[in-house]
Amino acid sequence: MSAAIKALTVIAETNRSAIKNGVWFFSSHIVEGLQKEERLKMDKEFLNQLLKNLAKACEKKALLC
Repeated sequence: MSAAIKALTVIAETNRSAIKNGVWFFSSHIVEGLQKEERLKMDKEFLNQLLKNLAKACEKKALLC
């Protein structure tokens, strides 16, 4: 999951606003699934940091798992 979030971040960082919005829409779907799963504290913190980076790249407010 971390590799997918990192890849989406790179896509958002290197593209125009319309692509950022599409990445963000798709990412919100991913986060919805992540929120339903139990995670260890450090794993959750790591994924949340990646999601914060993605939100910044997409110029959006972070969605956390």
